[in-house]
Amino acid sequence: MSKKLKFPDGFLWGAATSAHQIEGGQHNDWTEWEPTVSKRLAREAPARLKELVYNWADVRDEAKDPNNYISAKATDHFTRYKEDIKNLSKLGLNSFAFSIEWSRIEPEPGIFNHEAMQHYVDVVDTCLEHGVAPVITLHHFTNPVWFAGWHERHAPTAFEKYAQYVFDAIGAKAKYWITINEPSAVIFMRYLKGDVWPAWPKAENNIFRALFAYRNMVRAHRRSYNYMKAQKPSVKVGFVHGWVEFINKGKVVSKLLTQFISWINNKAIHRPIHKHIDFVALHYYLAADVKVGLSWPSKWVSQYGQHSQLKTQKGWQVYPEGIQTAISSLHSHYGLPIFVTENGISDSSDTYRQQFIAQHLKHIHGAIESGAEVTGYLYWSLLDNFEWSEGYWEKFGLFAVDPKTKERSARGSAKWYGQVAKNNFLEIDS
Repeated sequence: MSKKLKFPDGFLWGAATSAHQIEGGQHNDWTEWEPTVSKRLAREAPARLKELVYNWADVRDEAKDPNNYISAKATDHFTRYKEDIKNLSKLGLNSFAFSIEWSRIEPEPGIFNHEAMQHYVDVVDTCLEHGVAPVITLHHFTNPVWFAGWHERHAPTAFEKYAQYVFDAIGAKAKYWITINEPSAVIFMRYLKGDVWPAWPKAENNIFRALFAYRNMVRAHRRSYNYMKAQKPSVKVGFVHGWVEFINKGKVVSKLLTQFISWINNKAIHRPIHKHIDFVALHYYLAADVKVGLSWPSKWVSQYGQHSQLKTQKGWQVYPEGIQTAISSLHSHYGLPIFVTENGISDSSDTYRQQFIAQHLKHIHGAIESGAEVTGYLYWSLLDNFEWSEGYWEKFGLFAVDPKTKERSARGSAKWYGQVAKNNFLEIDS
């Protein structure tokens, strides 16, 4: 027998993207960094990935190609956005998350590109024409080349001016806004880990600059929030919470560290903004192991544990139960609606994507049944895209993208997910 898990009326079903990963034709700190590391990343790919990627033979050639690590035209979404939004709508989805590329809008300090801004206004208008709710992120990892880093004292003011310019152009056409994507990831990858993201001078492995960066991102968010709400009180402004479910079955020291890291990443880091958000944007992908060692502390956390049978193409632990824990905890902590704005799996064969989505939706429904208010669910990603320092070989998309022609084709899991969205319920075995 089957059971139907009904979702609330007005629930948003959609897919998420980010500008740098799909648009193409960027000029930002990532496009300047990519050519400097592409050969090294390609050369190191077998040692880095062979034991982790379950279908290594299928992706080996792509992962070993230096061009894989150059974003270039990406999926050419910048010129094909109307097609992509139409495809999303035809599936039955009613929400589309995308980011605005700061470097397009403000290529030089204080000089704003009105033509680029009009492009994003057109993206919003296209969404509305198709009955799709736009969810806009102002900063998704990339920066203009002139931006000297989040640790610099002028960073909040620079971001505030950019955010005001964008909001003045779009305003309440978009109900849902996110200021800064995954600030904890920015701090970890830019300031504490290094080597696989672009870095600012003297910023890598620098905890002091990491703390300054965190403080400035909080300030940037607060100022932007205050401006948006003063101009258009009806809009909803969120801050992304990148939740990781930390697991440990080791010794006492590692268990204590697990609790501490979980508190820092999943709770403490967002305390200063709890009065300056209208909803919590939740990104949830995986579980991680914590084990104390003699290495740099950033290496004590690993996504490649043995607690899950289902893994992503890259070997990340899939732990669907964790999303219910995250939603319930965040709802209890903030007392605000939770919007799952990213959740996805890399799976080039499309073997596990439907199972992945279904298992997470089941636990999201469990959180709703327990009293949490959940606004919607956005799968990552609408399209196969440029996955940062892994390039193009990982395939997250509901739509496959031909690397040469850029033609889109809906995967089987996309059609299934679209039907779930149309029905507004998930059917499971009881």
